[in-house]
Amino acid sequence: MILDYLLEHNLQVGDLIVEHMILVAIAESIAIGVGLTLGIAITRPRFKWLAHYVNGLSNIGQSVPSLSVIGLVIPLLGIGFTPAVFALFVYVVLPIIRNTYAGLMSVDKKILEASVGIGLDPFQVLRHVEIPLAFTIILDGIRISTVFCIATAALVFLIGAGGLGELIFTGIALVDIEMILAGAIPVALLAFGVDLLFGVLERIVIGTSRIMNR
Repeated sequence: MILDYLLEHNLQVGDLIVEHMILVAIAESIAIGVGLTLGIAITRPRFKWLAHYVNGLSNIGQSVPSLSVIGLVIPLLGIGFTPAVFALFVYVVLPIIRNTYAGLMSVDKKILEASVGIGLDPFQVLRHVEIPLAFTIILDGIRISTVFCIATAALVFLIGAGGLGELIFTGIALVDIEMILAGAIPVALLAFGVDLLFGVLERIVIGTSRIMNR
């Protein structure tokens, strides 16, 4: 039984869950920083001409299988923890860029004009008007990215990064169903749990926004 396996190997599974979440936390933190920066930049007048190319690249990149991204990283950076983080970052940054751009571009132009009319400078408009109005769309991009990251992190075991993929792929090699499930079930639960947390956070943000607008 899978429960017996988890109880017997609880320390190993616990260590691999921690490894998995460290990979996700580092890659996702970098992706959020870079994704938000690029997403905001391509909505500014100076860099708006780049939006078509960045969004096109984002759409193409999202259709590339995650294993292909990992495979492309190996000739460039080799194997290990750092290449694994880089591969995850490349794959999960795209939804953040796309949603940040879409969210900011969805803000009503009349609201932006009114903000400028009352004396706000471009940075103040971005901080106090655009980002708050686009926040739920941006947050949705981060949610999608984080769930992708948790799922894809299982694959980077193939380039020596550890994590729950160790149980999944070792189990496949040994045809050990319990070992496979001991890796796959925590990955699924982590992804589901994070998705649920983001859903709750989004509802809180929407509820708070409605209260403030009354």
